[in-house]
Amino acid sequence: MQISQFQHRTRSGRATNEGDDLFYEVRGDGPPLLMICGGGGDSWWYYPLADLLARHYRVITYDRRANARSTSKAPLNFEISQQSRDALAVLRAAGENRAVVFGSSSGAIIGLDLAKRYPEAVRLLVAHEPPLLALLKNAARWRRSIASVYKTSLKFGTTAAALRFALLAGLPIGQMAQAAKLADAFKKEHSAAYVSAERNAEVSMEVELLPVVNYIPDIAALKESEVRVVVAVGEESLRKKRFYAEASQALAAQLGASLVPFPGNHLSFFHMANEWAATLHRVLLASEAR
Repeated sequence: MQISQFQHRTRSGRATNEGDDLFYEVRGDGPPLLMICGGGGDSWWYYPLADLLARHYRVITYDRRANARSTSKAPLNFEISQQSRDALAVLRAAGENRAVVFGSSSGAIIGLDLAKRYPEAVRLLVAHEPPLLALLKNAARWRRSIASVYKTSLKFGTTAAALRFALLAGLPIGQMAQAAKLADAFKKEHSAAYVSAERNAEVSMEVELLPVVNYIPDIAALKESEVRVVVAVGEESLRKKRFYAEASQALAAQLGASLVPFPGNHLSFFHMANEWAATLHRVLLASEAR
């Protein structure tokens, strides 16, 4: 995988919202597709997928506030509603008022909130594996487990906390390590200013984690919004009964939404980009036909 391929025919800019500058990029010239990234907030993880989807869509990716190339002004106040306003600000800065929205993990939760608050901006939402603890049968146990990750970060540091969370969630640690090497090489090749890795990890483990997983989706409001939602879940996640797969199944059932299997696991949009692009494109085409 060549690092240089990831910024193929991109146009970049910054959207200013509520005190911070949000770095975004646009690829392609088709119907608008806004992609909201998950934990870590770095849209770099979407680059392989975004490059492929740019053959069919005008793909808008961005770094969430206090992450990667977006700014982090003190005091940092994390709220899902603010994340929704950020997504809307990026969409408008990119010259669009309405788009198909894709979000993975915490990005899917932000997408759900965006659809509830600004349904006029969301043409269709594809929510991939949102870690909604409130929808789990054993929600209380999972809340205690995730709270222990936060405590680990405060006591032993973000590296220990991130490893504990990865093991708890069954994330592909080997694939993540390989991707991290590619990310480091990309940062060296390009001159954009990044939030420090230490700050990125602190935001992920100590600022975002608990508000994200404890978010309670407003099912009634989402239904009333009439935004069509497709819930995506990895085949491996289903097979291994990951908690975010269970949450995805529960969300789809409560919304009366389609539950669509996607290739691989929670992060396979990076290392299985070709299969993922084909699946997502097929889902979007099917939605257009309805």
